[in-house]
Amino acid sequence: MATLIQQAMASAGRTSVPVHVDPITGALSLCTVPKDLMELLRALWTQSEVSLREMEQRVRRFDLIISRSSLHKILNEDHLPPVDVLAAIVGACSTARDRIDVWLYHRARLEIAEVRQRPRRSTASAPPRHSPGSPYGTGRTLQALIAACSHLATLVPLLMRL
Repeated sequence: MATLIQQAMASAGRTSVPVHVDPITGALSLCTVPKDLMELLRALWTQSEVSLREMEQRVRRFDLIISRSSLHKILNEDHLPPVDVLAAIVGACSTARDRIDVWLYHRARLEIAEVRQRPRRSTASAPPRHSPGSPYGTGRTLQALIAACSHLATLVPLLMRL
């Protein structure tokens, strides 16, 4: 996906068509699965030329302590990191606060899509496989959906100012 965005931006530079969106923001809006967002995060990290050692120090500004090995693991996986971790990594790549909010908005959008696509179990045909206090099953799905909606609700006013 990052390669396609780079090709599109190079093509736009050769034409007289004005581009009103920076490439990363435009690409984020095209993300349909967490893998797309993580690919863009890796592209942002590569473009920023921030080493893992330096990123480890920079994420501390966001009140997080993440080791280099954990950062490496997060950056090389294709699932969504927690909100505070994503914000810290994007911020460590010298991204402005309003652009970090754009990343968080798209993360929330993808998380909502993931929750909605999870298969639903029929409660009438099969007994629950986990205890009621378990972090799995329909209760966990509802918790994830509520958390994603609350993240989205905090980001909408910020995006409206753009």
